[in-house]
Amino acid sequence: MMWIAGLVGPLSALPQVYTVYVDKSAENLSLLSWGLFMGLCVIYFLYALVHKIKPLIFANVLWITIYGFLIAGIVMYA
Repeated sequence: MMWIAGLVGPLSALPQVYTVYVDKSAENLSLLSWGLFMGLCVIYFLYALVHKIKPLIFANVLWITIYGFLIAGIVMYA
């Protein structure tokens, strides 16, 4: 179940990424909020690495990737 949740969770943010890049607008997104989400995700990722929890490592790599695309989109289109 954790592998499925680790995949589905990050995929839930793909519509937001799609909207930012297709509309070329990030006016309703907060760089501070998404940056904090990314920072917390990095902490969870490091915790998962230390404890060798593979589903959490997998999920957090996906989240960090999604957050990275969103943050880049906000910087480019805000």
